[in-house]
Amino acid sequence: MGPWWGARAIYRGIGGSYFELVWDRQDSSGESGENGDLYELEFWLDTKGFPALRKLLREECPASDEDREVRFSSEGYVIVANPRKSFGYLYIGCWRES
Repeated sequence: MGPWWGARAIYRGIGGSYFELVWDRQDSSGESGENGDLYELEFWLDTKGFPALRKLLREECPASDEDREVRFSSEGYVIVANPRKSFGYLYIGCWRES
């Protein structure tokens, strides 16, 4: 399995794009190797994944009481987010596509 990253963020569905990562609600794993490494995944998250996710959340605007996934992929990575009817959280996952 390649590198992955996941988090539970504070989410405000009104306006669609606001989420705040909580430092102690993030986890990741990965090693250097043939499928890329965690550093590359985190670089992609910062430069491509999070900006695209914010845009998607603005466009699709899932409410915090919905169980609806938004997904973006490019350059071999995918980022997925879903409020999971949590009324205030956004669950985010990112990994390298196979």
